[in-house]
Amino acid sequence: MYEYAYAVGTLYGLAIWALVYRLAPGSRQVMLWAGCLTTWMGPLFEYWNHRDYWRPEYFLPIRWGSWTFGLEDLLISFVCGGLCAGFFDLAARRQGERELAAIKPAGAARFLLVLLAAFLAVSLFISLFRCNSVYATAGVASAWGAWFLSRRPRWIVPAMLTVLLSGTLLLLSYWGFYFRVFPEVFERWWLVSALSGLMVLGVPVEELLWAASSSLFYGPAFRYYQDQGRQDFLSRKKPSQ
Repeated sequence: MYEYAYAVGTLYGLAIWALVYRLAPGSRQVMLWAGCLTTWMGPLFEYWNHRDYWRPEYFLPIRWGSWTFGLEDLLISFVCGGLCAGFFDLAARRQGERELAAIKPAGAARFLLVLLAAFLAVSLFISLFRCNSVYATAGVASAWGAWFLSRRPRWIVPAMLTVLLSGTLLLLSYWGFYFRVFPEVFERWWLVSALSGLMVLGVPVEELLWAASSSLFYGPAFRYYQDQGRQDFLSRKKPSQ
């Protein structure tokens, strides 16, 4: 039964993604591009997460030496990147930001590069300081997200709304669905020794920390690199007006 649990959770996430995509036409380009560009991060981060955080069961595992991942990792990363960027885009547009109707390839390439840089930073953090992979990921993502917000302070409110929405969605999904369908999944997959022991409705606080830091990073990062050239032009133009 539990060899299908990750696949079921992934399908649940894809259903949520599809619902948001259907209800938010103005954010569809953002959700598609951000999701596709973040897809590869799932398998990479599993290299570290399997060592010190959790060991999910895959329907069709892919193994390369000590590195194990599955199709579920690719899809759940697509869902996470797309939803976080989509939620932020919705909140930002409600605050008056323009719709990203056409995605700039150069901005997408910069976003991809910063994703790679973030993974390398997390890897360096883990290797040098021997800290838990989830805490390292949350720290790097939060710091980078804070940098983007320092460059665009008007995005602070949309970012906080995105953090709240993403965290609440993950909490309710675990508590109201996943742990009901698979009641022993926590004991089977998570390495209890790596957790703080703090729980919210039976959900490890580390999972909420991961959701919050991911949403703080993905949404602002994607829009920042799509708007970067335009904002720099407006900043140069404004003093002369």
